[in-house]
Amino acid sequence: MAQGLNYFIFNKAQDYRRGYMERMEYGEDGLRPTEAGHERSLFLSRILDSREEQMNWHRLTLEYGGSGEVPARISIYASDEREVLWRGKRVALKELVEDQDAPVESRREMMASCLQKTVDQAADILLHEVVGRYLWILLEMYGQEENGCINRIRISFPRQSWMQQLPEIYRKADGKKMFLERYLALFQTMYEDLNDQIAESAMLFDMESTQKRYLEQLARWLDIRQCYVWPEEKLRLLLRRALSLYQRRGTRQGLLDFIALYTGEAPFCIEFFQLEDYARDRVYYDRLRELYGNRRGQVCILVREGAAPTAKQYKILMKLIDEMKPAQADVKLTVLKPYIFLNGHSYLGVNSVLGRYQAAALNGRSMVPFLSLGEGIL
Repeated sequence: MAQGLNYFIFNKAQDYRRGYMERMEYGEDGLRPTEAGHERSLFLSRILDSREEQMNWHRLTLEYGGSGEVPARISIYASDEREVLWRGKRVALKELVEDQDAPVESRREMMASCLQKTVDQAADILLHEVVGRYLWILLEMYGQEENGCINRIRISFPRQSWMQQLPEIYRKADGKKMFLERYLALFQTMYEDLNDQIAESAMLFDMESTQKRYLEQLARWLDIRQCYVWPEEKLRLLLRRALSLYQRRGTRQGLLDFIALYTGEAPFCIEFFQLEDYARDRVYYDRLRELYGNRRGQVCILVREGAAPTAKQYKILMKLIDEMKPAQADVKLTVLKPYIFLNGHSYLGVNSVLGRYQAAALNGRSMVPFLSLGEGIL
């Protein structure tokens, strides 16, 4: 097996648009039927040219996404000719595939002489008996209520078999039944898949494109312990900025930047020493201590309600703060509600909101609003 494998890959929208799709679409998660139910969806691929006559193809693999495998049938066509003969006329294969108006059943009849293999419900297909310079596939899928999708289709060539490494007597003894070759193919495909994973392992470390489960592994390597609470896009951003953030771990600015990254907006921070400037006014000073902290080492972090709208989100944010705060700091997290309360956390332009005018009704049934400004009221 001195000759290496070549392959065609369908993994982006343009790959599928060059063929023909019926009740099928390609989205962010892959190729899927457009309608749920039992209506058949079709994809007829473009013509793949191996550039060698009598090419013996090797393998076709499907990579499923979403909720897993979907009911599918794959018909594999191959030919050494660029045209097919149909009712005494020669029809170009390219035109046959790209014609958006011709019914699929009529195309199937025209291509019948080139059909070499049909497989139902398989994600890994050996193509050792498929021969021809040109190859194309017809994929039939049936939508379900919670259907999966196809992320990638890969077709490899030329044929490679471990039988070629054995003495000639074994190949002759195997004959047309090819039992030994198919048996060895089980281990060969595992070996090839393992080699592919090793060759593509560098992609797993690319925080821009790797899957979320590998993002979480990268995060644990960087000692980000609560990685599972981060949305995927924010986790990617955190990994990009991890070096600079963790260089400032345990500092005021590092803590504020970390919170801003998670919540999407900068928090407000009041440290106890900042209250000392107001110590001369004892009444005012005591009120500030009630709001922001009454002992040295306390830090008050203020965030808007959208940063922690529920008790669960509040606990998550506190866990993240504990991970980044200075060791000696006692952090008090306060969520600013969009109301005005006297002697409370009400800040002009931050969480103080003047709603629309609504007259108070003292009828024993209507609730008096928090704040109501009317004409003639100062």
